[in-house]
Amino acid sequence: MRAWIVVLVCACSGGSKKVTPPTQGSGTAAVAKPNDPPFTGKASELTGVVKKITVTGAAYRTQPDVEAALASAKDKPLDADRVRELLAKAAKIQGVADVAVDAVQLADGIELVVTVTPQPVLKKLTAIETGGKIVPLGMGGAPATGSAIEPHRIQALAGQLRDRYLSQGHFDAQVEWKRTDAADGVEVVIEVTPGVASTIGSVAFKGNTVPSKKLLEFTSKILVVGQPVLADKIEEAALEVTRHYWDIGYANVKIVSPAPVAGKNALVFTITENGVYRIGKITIKGVPAGDEAKYLKLFGAKSGDVFSRTKIAEGRLNVMEAYEKTGKLNVEVTPLTKVDLEKKTLDFTLEFTSSN
Repeated sequence: MRAWIVVLVCACSGGSKKVTPPTQGSGTAAVAKPNDPPFTGKASELTGVVKKITVTGAAYRTQPDVEAALASAKDKPLDADRVRELLAKAAKIQGVADVAVDAVQLADGIELVVTVTPQPVLKKLTAIETGGKIVPLGMGGAPATGSAIEPHRIQALAGQLRDRYLSQGHFDAQVEWKRTDAADGVEVVIEVTPGVASTIGSVAFKGNTVPSKKLLEFTSKILVVGQPVLADKIEEAALEVTRHYWDIGYANVKIVSPAPVAGKNALVFTITENGVYRIGKITIKGVPAGDEAKYLKLFGAKSGDVFSRTKIAEGRLNVMEAYEKTGKLNVEVTPLTKVDLEKKTLDFTLEFTSSN
């Protein structure tokens, strides 16, 4: 007595947004639904335990893996749900396109005959832009021709290609790959639709009292007119401008960066300066009694000075080095800050610690 149990097909996995797996000629097929009856005909009348599992059609490299995936069904009663799970596991093995199982009644039990359809050989892999321009792949992880096609690796490659276009300012780039039958295998074409390139048209600031010409000194080497608009470059430029503000007293400055769009971008940074802050009270803690004045002088910043992040950082290093010279080990100086938004002042407490 023979009975077909279930067929599962290993379809390629999904990718990132706008990276589309093949829709035609891909070998994808519907996977048996969990509620579908796994046995047909008289399969439910098979008796005994699974005594033998025979795998046919698999490549010699995948045969042991398929056998191992199904091995746990042996010497157990025929369980539809369990067989379905094992088939799903076998279908995910590299080089396997689909698997089918035929159950055969033996005199002393049941034989499972597993028929494996291997993935076809990848004969050619190319990438093209809309219009026919060849796109050089030149990236790690590209599947090798002459071996079984691996849909998940091609999907990953398509994702890498899209990332490449994103890094060049093509925010609407779309990537899709297709496979077609060829002599003794398949050919894969990755199609790229770049979309409109995003470029920098101009850079400006809004809401600032600090001269824009001065602020452009901190962005001009990062955001170059005519170059692609990249989100990380925009944030880098915003950080450089923020650091300048921190060094001229604007301790509470807020900068909103522009969002890049396709096409030519007029980048405008919106700045809320929130006024100039000055240093209030400075307290030294953790040093021997009587040494506070010495370290306060070495710190450099004084009460009433315009706040400068760089000056505070340099002063911290100065007092750390001086404290280490007294024989202290593992010295740390932690600047604790108290902000008064109304008075626009920052009080500092420098806490000295060491391991001895």
